[in-house]
Amino acid sequence: MSRRPAAEAKWDVASRELLRELIGAPLPLGLRVGPPLRTFHRDIYYDTPDGALGRREITCRFRIGADDRRQLLLTIPDGPAPARGAARLRFEAVVTELDLAAALGGTTEPARRLRGLVDPSELQPTAELEVDRAIRVVGGRWPWQGRYELLYDAATVRHGGLRREFQELKARRLRRGSPSLDALSAALAYFVSPVDVVPDVIPLSGFIDDAAVLGLVFGAVEVDLRRYCTWCGLDAKRYFSG
Repeated sequence: MSRRPAAEAKWDVASRELLRELIGAPLPLGLRVGPPLRTFHRDIYYDTPDGALGRREITCRFRIGADDRRQLLLTIPDGPAPARGAARLRFEAVVTELDLAAALGGTTEPARRLRGLVDPSELQPTAELEVDRAIRVVGGRWPWQGRYELLYDAATVRHGGLRREFQELKARRLRRGSPSLDALSAALAYFVSPVDVVPDVIPLSGFIDDAAVLGLVFGAVEVDLRRYCTWCGLDAKRYFSG
């Protein structure tokens, strides 16, 4: 089954310590959140020795979860002359086969489509991605408000003898509504990467910038705003009286 990816925003997180803090931190905009769900999975990416898929911006991924769930994913650029970052079509299926070779011999849509692109017997692993993930589903107080999934990923990439770790936070929209994805993204970005629009070193302007950004993002949600100020080490008295 093909589908377009859900609207999302994402940020790099500087360290695993900060990622753990974000998982436990209160959320802005009056959003409600349940306890985090922890998952682990390993993604193996495949291509031919001559890079037949990569040259066409096509991705083949075989995912193995700690719950023994396996998924085959094929992503293809949505257009005849794709550019990096362009929209992509996703063909994804849960499979029962234990390895990629067996899964590609099946009848799922990604397997059938991939057989039309390359000879599956030529595919080789190019990279592995291990992800330790925490998931928080958040939403407003009312059923018609927006609903989002926050993904906190501690990832390790392996390629040949190389290994690299990185951290990432994603906000993925599950249902449209208030607050918008843009508003939530601005709120999260401010605290994940607290870089001011106007630097604080400019006399007075920096303080005005803090107040403007926080006020724009959080609106009238003063209780949540005070909690975020405390968490980030900001003096809430700069922005609120009393």
